[in-house]
Amino acid sequence: DMQAQRVAVVGGGVSGIAAAKAFKTQGHDVLIIERSSSCGGVWSPLRSYPGVKTQSSRDLYRFTDLDYSEDTPEWPSGKAVLSYLDSYIKKHGLEQHCRLNTEVVAMERVEKGGWLLVTQTSGSSHVEKNHFDFVVIATGTFTNPR
Repeated sequence: DMQAQRVAVVGGGVSGIAAAKAFKTQGHDVLIIERSSSCGGVWSPLRSYPGVKTQSSRDLYRFTDLDYSEDTPEWPSGKAVLSYLDSYIKKHGLEQHCRLNTEVVAMERVEKGGWLLVTQTSGSSHVEKNHFDFVVIATGTFTNPR
C-alpha cells in the first residue's frame, strides 16, 4: 500500500488536467499550478482565437471517461472544448486542487527527496515556497516563458 505523495502539476491544460486526475485517482495530494486565470491551456479564451475548432472529431478529442454533451458539433469549437474541460475538472473534483494566476518562479531539488517550488501570484510580490514529492511539467508546446 503506497503512501500518498504531494504532486505539483505545472500547467492546467489538457495534459495537466489528465495528469492531476490520474494522480488524484491514485490517492495522491495534487495541486495544479496555472499561471493564467483559468485552466484549459490553448483552449482558454486568453490563448485562442475567435472561431477556433478542433482538428479532431469530438469522438477522438476527449477523455475516455467523459463524453461531450449531445449538442456538441462533430468538430467542437474552442468554447465547447473549454466547457468540456471545465466539466471534466468538476466531475473529478479538481477545482479545489487548482491554483490559478500563479507562476512557478523557481524549482530546486531537495537533497532529502522531492522538490521545492517557489511560486508567485500574478500582480503580487508575495512568493510562497512549498515542498512536493513529485513535479509534473505540463506547460505545453505553445507556452512562452516569461
